[in-house]
Amino acid sequence: MIDSALQQMIINNESSDKIHIKALKNQSKDIYSSAVMLVKEGITTLSEITRILPSRVYFGAEYESHHEVGNI
Repeated sequence: MIDSALQQMIINNESSDKIHIKALKNQSKDIYSSAVMLVKEGITTLSEITRILPSRVYFGAEYESHHEVGNI
């Protein structure tokens, strides 16, 4: 669930890395899991998700970000 703090971060166009970290601190569902659910529900598309979120390799639990880690 997106709380008001996360909603404000999205409105302010914060980086997806910062939003992801905030969501995890709030014990929210992983943003990628939420994104997959939104695609399954027909609310958004996979192309929109891949455009917005940094790429992530699910196999081997590796994470590849297109953003600089130092900006988190």
